[in-house]
Amino acid sequence: MKSLYRGGLTDDTGTVRRSLYRGGLTDYTGTVRKSLYRGGLADNTGTMRISLYRVGLTDNTGTVYRGGLTDNTGTVRKSLYRRGLTNNTGTVRKFLYRGGLTYNTGTVRKSLYRGGLTDNTGTARKSLYSG
Repeated sequence: MKSLYRGGLTDDTGTVRRSLYRGGLTDYTGTVRKSLYRGGLADNTGTMRISLYRVGLTDNTGTVYRGGLTDNTGTVRKSLYRRGLTNNTGTVRKFLYRGGLTYNTGTVRKSLYRGGLTDNTGTARKSLYSG
C-alpha cells in the first residue's frame, strides 16, 4: 500500500524497506537480524526465544500462553473474557464492534482495510506480513 511504502515500512511491492534493514530490524531480505537474536527477541531463525517463554510471554513453541492471552490450546482465556475483550467463547465482544474494530461477527471492518492494515477479507496485507 502506498501509505506504508511512503511511510518507510515497505517498498511498493510490500518488501521490507532498506530503511528497516539499516535500522537493524531485519536483513535486506526481511529476515530477523542477529541483533534481534542477540537482544533476546528471537533466535537466529527469527523464532521466539526460550527466554520469552521463561518470562511467560510464550510457551516453548512461541504460542502465547503463560502471558495470559490464551490457554494452552490457543483458546482465548477467560481472563480476557472478564476484561471484556471477548465473550466466553473467544468471540469479539459487541463493544469492540461498536468501537469500529470489527463487525459483530468479528470480521475486520472496512475501515481497517481502508487504513491499510488488511485487505478486504481481513487478511494481513502483503506489506505487513512480508515485514
